[in-house]
Amino acid sequence: MDTNAVFRALDHELHTLGLQRDLVICGGAALIAMGVIARETRDVDVLDPLLDAELLEAAKRVGKRLGLAEGWLNNGPRTLVKELPRDWEERCTEVFQGDALLVRSIGRSDLICTKLYAAACRTDDVPDLVRLKPTSAELKFAESWTLERDGSEIWPRIVSECIAEVRRRLGHG
Repeated sequence: MDTNAVFRALDHELHTLGLQRDLVICGGAALIAMGVIARETRDVDVLDPLLDAELLEAAKRVGKRLGLAEGWLNNGPRTLVKELPRDWEERCTEVFQGDALLVRSIGRSDLICTKLYAAACRTDDVPDLVRLKPTSAELKFAESWTLERDGSEIWPRIVSECIAEVRRRLGHG
């Protein structure tokens, strides 16, 4: 998915309908839009706001035109809104500005946190975290945040192993 082309198409659709939307995204689409990664993604994870019927209908039409899967625009990670580190809204970065659509990504430190959490759950996210090139201090903060997400007794070991793998791939031991 070419996120810029998708955002332009959605912007055009919204403009045609006389609608304005401001979205905050995370995940792979955010990393692609920021130029951090070049891999493909199938969806755009919207943290905020809750997607309304008009926006979902516009996204459905855009998806059909561009050959995207149904649900390509979704609120899948919406629960993170209440869990992200304090003041996350202030760290958001603009990744697209159109006539009717503004798209912002969560900030770098928040992307590192969420990618570490995702990578600890599924190793497919480790390369994305590595591409962010987190510093030791950023990894330490993300580790602390990630450890709070799960209370199971094996979670600290899983997170520690994930961080060790990231450090290894970054050449930091």
